Amino acid sequence: MSEKQYSDPNEGPPFDDPSSSLEERMKDPVFLQTQLDAYEKARTETREAYEELLRRIRLTPTRKINPLYYYVSGAAAAVLLVVTGYFFLHASRQAPPLAYTAAKGQQTHVVLPDGSQVWLNSGSRLTYTARTGVTRQATLDGEAYFEVAPDKTAPFHLSAGRTETVVLGTAFDVKAYRGESVSITLLQGSVRVDYLSKNMLLQPGQTVLARADTFARQNSPDTSSVLAWKEGFFYFNGTLDEVARELAHWYDVDVTLRKGMVFKDTVISTTPRNLPLDSVLRRINELGAGHLRREGRTLDVMP
Repeated sequence: MSEKQYSDPNEGPPFDDPSSSLEERMKDPVFLQTQLDAYEKARTETREAYEELLRRIRLTPTRKINPLYYYVSGAAAAVLLVVTGYFFLHASRQAPPLAYTAAKGQQTHVVLPDGSQVWLNSGSRLTYTARTGVTRQATLDGEAYFEVAPDKTAPFHLSAGRTETVVLGTAFDVKAYRGESVSITLLQGSVRVDYLSKNMLLQPGQTVLARADTFARQNSPDTSSVLAWKEGFFYFNGTLDEVARELAHWYDVDVTLRKGMVFKDTVISTTPRNLPLDSVLRRINELGAGHLRREGRTLDVMP
């Protein structure tokens, strides 16, 4: 009986051939040799692929990391964590700024979160920000009287114009309307006033004036006149143009001056602030220091 040759390992008596069985195929030496050759070929290809993979791994460069790197990285991470924590801690301790205003013809009394009391004069605006245990910062545009609650751990800083007043606990008046000179009068305690590159300490009964290059201190024996506005009165003690600007803050009018006009006479008067503007103008004009004339919302100042 001749033997059938199988050139392909998959060839041979098919399993579904009823004339062939697995036992018969296993007895065929040609079939067995073909299967063995296929196995050896597959094993060789697998080994070669594995050796190529190992060769590529060995060729991959590696970097030796200095142990100091881990210490430096850990220290940097720790510092970053501390700084970030400090920032968020103190940011959370800073309250959002608060704003207070007094409309024209009105004055407002406010109590700040730290317990300090502030009286705002007509047309004034105050903003306040506090950082617990660090500082208290306020900014004033206009005029206000302060009674600052003592807190040695958080000084009270007041910015008005280009001045900076630093206090721990005291009572003082600040007048700093935009475009006008700044005056600060101390009634109780002690304050330091900074202006440009200079600073000055005030004692009760003293006033500091700051404008342009002027930074001067003077005694104010009658401090009650400084707070006349807080009690509902105008206290005039200046030239007619200064009086007109004081009225403008309260009655919400604009002041016009003729070019080159100079006023030398001093107007001294105490007048209730609850009077109509026309009544106040008549009182001032009777003093003979000049003439104030109202036209709508404009106040003309004439000699």
